[in-house]
Amino acid sequence: MNFILKIIVAAVCATTVMTAFSYAISFIFKRNYKEPALLNRVLDQLQFFPFPAKRNSLVGWVLHYLIGLGLTILAVFIIYLTDWQFTRLYGIGYGFVAGIIGILSWKWMLKMHSYSPRIDVEGYFEQLLVAHILFGWSLAGFYNLL
Repeated sequence: MNFILKIIVAAVCATTVMTAFSYAISFIFKRNYKEPALLNRVLDQLQFFPFPAKRNSLVGWVLHYLIGLGLTILAVFIIYLTDWQFTRLYGIGYGFVAGIIGILSWKWMLKMHSYSPRIDVEGYFEQLLVAHILFGWSLAGFYNLL
């Protein structure tokens, strides 16, 4: 498989696994931990954002998957710069670091935003960390499978 296509397919698959986990946790705990929907709610309040981003808008989904692609490119770039192997253990560690960065990013967005979505922030951050670990783990699996 073409190298670029391999990165894109692995990114889409891993982001889908992560998103499915977030939607399942949202359903189980009856909370809104759905990253695309939360991104839409934050983006909708930005004065300078050129696209409408209502709750079910495609904008949040596209941004969410673009972030997943960016994280995938970074993960592959790190592998190529180091002597590390793209193992599931690497994926778990990478996902943990990505999760911490995701939490810090969401903290910043919620703090800087005049209208923050009403969510269980602590619960959201806990599931976000686990979701990113799952992202990294599944990314390693899909990347090596392709």
